[in-house]
Amino acid sequence: MLVAIAHPGIRNGYSLNDMKLLQNYHLLEGLRPRFNFLNYWDTALAYGHPITLIGSDDFHNISDINEIGNHLTILFSNPTDLKLFNSKLLHGQSAVASLNHLPYSSIAERKKKISRLQNMIDQIDFSRDT
Repeated sequence: MLVAIAHPGIRNGYSLNDMKLLQNYHLLEGLRPRFNFLNYWDTALAYGHPITLIGSDDFHNISDINEIGNHLTILFSNPTDLKLFNSKLLHGQSAVASLNHLPYSSIAERKKKISRLQNMIDQIDFSRDT
């Protein structure tokens, strides 16, 4: 099971100081419409909490084209079952993106942009902690 903290800094959610102490969660929503919580992720990491960043649209109106396909989490493979999917997220085998579409771009245009982005990521390497 994975535990995610969604939009930590909205509606008196969590403070940056809370992120130093919180434990027993695996994912943190870092990108979503009109908000960026990367400083929350950075604080958690700096205090020894190895959590994975996720991005989402958090949309509530699927008929509004501007709410869909803007922020996403891309896995570095295409897992076929939930256990493997969760494992990829748990181990940070993913990337988060904000796509900055033109207003009212079609679903097809958004899908094409997402596909291009997925194909751009070939390899990510780490040296020590960087």
